[in-house]
Amino acid sequence: MKLSVLDTAPVFAGTTGAAALRTSVELAQHAEALGYTRYWIAEHHDNPAAAATAPEVVTAAIASATTTIRVGSGGVMLPNHSTLRVAEAFTTLTALFGSRIDLGVGRALAGSPTLSTTLRGTLPSASPTAFATQIEELQRYLSHSAANTLPHHTSVPV
Repeated sequence: MKLSVLDTAPVFAGTTGAAALRTSVELAQHAEALGYTRYWIAEHHDNPAAAATAPEVVTAAIASATTTIRVGSGGVMLPNHSTLRVAEAFTTLTALFGSRIDLGVGRALAGSPTLSTTLRGTLPSASPTAFATQIEELQRYLSHSAANTLPHHTSVPV
């Protein structure tokens, strides 16, 4: 049986976001020692009880502190970000940490319309049609035909 962890880096009462992120790294190390297959970080904004606002950064910290467990996002909320920026972040992670990196995506917005607009620069759409277009764009950036677009062209499972 393959087991995985999906983590929001919860901030418990009386603790801080920094402590929550350190706990996530420790939990990933423990999961790896127990033989878990995968450790994913879920993107959350506008929620003081979740410290995982930048899953690609937390993924890098966890990948640096582990050696065998697959690490990634579960997921990056694609409407909040440029697809090129997501592709760049995750191909860079793969260049640094090899085939242990996963990219999971979702289509939720960042809580309030104001925060979503602040993250993206414009109010993004989370409609199924807009999300399908973003998935297609992301896959094009990650395809071998886009090798000249990204400085670290590597294969990243989506």
